[in-house]
Amino acid sequence: MSKNVITQKTNLYRVIIQLPIAGATSGKQTVPIPFAVDNYALINNTAATVLIADGELFSKPGVATQISPFTYISSPLEQETQKVTVFWDTTTVIQDGSNTIELMFANEEIRLQVGSLAAAGVAANVTVANFPAVQAVTIPALPTGGNVIGVVGVNALPALSTGTNVIGHVISDIKLSNIVLQNAVSVVGVGSPYTLTGSEKTLVIEVTGAANTVRTVLFQVCGLSGVYYPIQGVRLSDFTVGAQSTNLGEMWQFDVTGVTGVQANLTAITGGTVTVTGRVVG
Repeated sequence: MSKNVITQKTNLYRVIIQLPIAGATSGKQTVPIPFAVDNYALINNTAATVLIADGELFSKPGVATQISPFTYISSPLEQETQKVTVFWDTTTVIQDGSNTIELMFANEEIRLQVGSLAAAGVAANVTVANFPAVQAVTIPALPTGGNVIGVVGVNALPALSTGTNVIGHVISDIKLSNIVLQNAVSVVGVGSPYTLTGSEKTLVIEVTGAANTVRTVLFQVCGLSGVYYPIQGVRLSDFTVGAQSTNLGEMWQFDVTGVTGVQANLTAITGGTVTVTGRVVG
């Protein structure tokens, strides 16, 4: 399995090959490169001997540079290319651990510098001397309010001020309001109409109550005139479309974009009580 990283600013292409541990067998992998290169560097952090050759090869060439276990090399390629094949061979069990071959390709010499060598001669902390690291971004203090920042590298993140401050994701403020349109009523009537502010989009209503044999609840909305009209909604249990409920234990959903008020008009009831509650989402 390979993990490829392109650093376009420096024309340096990095590839990390993870060698299998089970079986300790030899193998190969062809590596495509997105631009023409004539230099490479290789860090062999495995117990296998590694070879690298230009082009896509199906068998190991007779002459090729061999990179011993736990060593690194920087060298020109035989010719400018956009594809190389990496071979590894081992007569011993490949060591557990990172067990990786790291490759770097460029169209100029890649100079390596070593920070230290870990135990067993592993090429650890090897960095590229002549290609600068990608610069991260230090985020300044953000003002009060909603601030959204896209994809950035972060060195230090200051304390964020009051407001909605977002890095990497967009958060939209969602307003939820719980409403009561009829509260355990036993007589017909419009109940308690609810005034909308204009930002609401969806209304979900639940019809409950105590034992009664007959009940009818009309769902109604009004506009700027204040006159209430029926509104069609969807019963969530079976997606039936309608403007009234004659049963208890039902939930209905409505689009209330642009309306100014809602009410649950109880037009019929025999025995018991009816309660109509809801939640407005905006």
